[in-house]
Amino acid sequence: MSVNVQINVTESVSPKNTATVDRPDLNLIGTTYSKAQVEDKLTSVAGTSYLGELPKSYNFPITGSYTFNPIEAGIYIINGHALPAITQQDFNDYLEIIIRVTNGVPSLSKKTMPTFPLASKYNPTDDTQASTMKAAADRWDKTLIALKSLVNPIGDGPWQAMSFPSNENVGFILNQNGVGEVQPSGAYGDIYASNLVGISSLRITGPDMDKFGTTISWWMGYRADNTFDVLKSGIIVNGVAQINVDPQYVRYKYSRPKNGAILEKRSKVALPVEEDAVIKAIENKGAGYSGVLDLASLGVKVTNTAVQNTDIINAAIESEYMKPNPRTLKLPGGVFKVNEIISKPGVEFCGASNLNTVLTTDVGSTARYIIMLPDGLIGRGFINNLIIDARNTTEGGIYINNTFDFQIRNCVILTNALAGIKLKGCLYHTISDIYFDGGDIGLQVINAQATNSSAMATNLIKYDRLYFVKSKKKCVELNAGSNYVFNSCNFEDSGISGDETTGGVHAIGLSPGGEGVDVAFNNCWSEGIRGGFIYKFDNCKGNSVIRDCMMGKGGNGTGTISNAIINIGSRLVLSGATRFSTAPHFNPFPTNIRTESGGITLVDNPNINTGVNNVGAFKIAQYT
Repeated sequence: MSVNVQINVTESVSPKNTATVDRPDLNLIGTTYSKAQVEDKLTSVAGTSYLGELPKSYNFPITGSYTFNPIEAGIYIINGHALPAITQQDFNDYLEIIIRVTNGVPSLSKKTMPTFPLASKYNPTDDTQASTMKAAADRWDKTLIALKSLVNPIGDGPWQAMSFPSNENVGFILNQNGVGEVQPSGAYGDIYASNLVGISSLRITGPDMDKFGTTISWWMGYRADNTFDVLKSGIIVNGVAQINVDPQYVRYKYSRPKNGAILEKRSKVALPVEEDAVIKAIENKGAGYSGVLDLASLGVKVTNTAVQNTDIINAAIESEYMKPNPRTLKLPGGVFKVNEIISKPGVEFCGASNLNTVLTTDVGSTARYIIMLPDGLIGRGFINNLIIDARNTTEGGIYINNTFDFQIRNCVILTNALAGIKLKGCLYHTISDIYFDGGDIGLQVINAQATNSSAMATNLIKYDRLYFVKSKKKCVELNAGSNYVFNSCNFEDSGISGDETTGGVHAIGLSPGGEGVDVAFNNCWSEGIRGGFIYKFDNCKGNSVIRDCMMGKGGNGTGTISNAIINIGSRLVLSGATRFSTAPHFNPFPTNIRTESGGITLVDNPNINTGVNNVGAFKIAQYT
């Protein structure tokens, strides 16, 4: 601490000597005091230890005892006396360094750390002994180790450019069997894991990666026995094919655009530990321990661009799906712009529980769907609690291919494109509580499109409480497959007046292998359907049933419709309390049942009001 006392003494002034003092620490500021008063004030603080700046050279003009703790190395000259030098190492070696000035004479002392026997147990009542401090450090160091395992401040470093191998196959790309195919605009090559020491991720960016078709393999991982996995394939809208380096693979094959492509790598790096890192880890992983990954914690925000959100979500999918126990990827409430989310087998994806999470695209987006699973590899998956606003996509809302036991629940699907949900090769699916609005077809189910895995058969699918409205052409199209069941579904205000190819539900060629059960409709409702039909069965090979269903002409939706039911070369049973509309609430159909081309229609309850406005023969069961 700098001592700055200015004393002006006038001996000729009577009755006392005075001084003008500037000492804020003594409460003497700009005031005239006697010499005796000043010395009394200074004496009252004599012996006090000051931690502060002390000039390297200083003269004490007064008597008394003063103590200072210097905070800077160097040689101090007090009242003309040079003290031994203080080095920077002294501050590490000694517990305390003291300069004392007694009656103008300075001295320097260095206090060493006292030695005590080390305590084996922490004593919370002893807060002074070094042994206690050592025991406390030993105790809490274990806690710090445990916290480090929780926080683990490791993250992704920056992307760095690397060169493509010089021995590429130019003019070819890889298909999903690892075989080169002619493609003048492409190239493919090999990267060996031995050249990727310390590398955690690879990516290829390039133009027109959505122009190479659905069968291209952008990345393939090969094991030592030459078995392989397709890691990234198909149409890529955002121009980025990214993978994580996996120790199970000894080499990677890749395809790329011949012109304009860039290969990049990145590594894991140590990150600084934040003050709230532990609570963030608990919220995120804790997500972790409850099996949920909050995508907001990874940076997904309503203010992000579609590219930013899509990159974060797709990277999280890549990271999770390869784990033995992948976490559910969860979005908070809000409207999030995305391009095309590319899912993987086994990934579960959901929004906020009160259904206020919206995924949407920008006007002019080239994204085909909001969520795509190009090949589920006969795996499971789950989509839940989302509003899919696909009104700016080119093909629809959700596309799922080649899966088993996939579930889509509690969603709203909005689209102006081809299909709200399109399914290929889906065994044992459950889709429930979905509101479909718009699109050429609300729900379209067709054969699987397999890649390097075998195609999954399309059957044993259950649809519960689906609500279709304003489908341009059809509410539902089922093309091949078998054993479909619709429970408590609604088909409404869809189709095109005068266009006989449009309407409600169209079943085409079901049970192609003679499986036996085509489709069952239980307790379903329809009204306001336009075009040619509410239900149309087109050359199906098994048996179908309409049970306890209401078919209404008119109601919510204006326009014309020709038939309630069309049966072309199929076998159909009308059962239970099924009913065709009549006045006054609805209007009668021009034709209730139209049976053609060898179709067989059986009515198993004589109380069903089939009426007389029918075309073709049908049978009514007789009971005695």
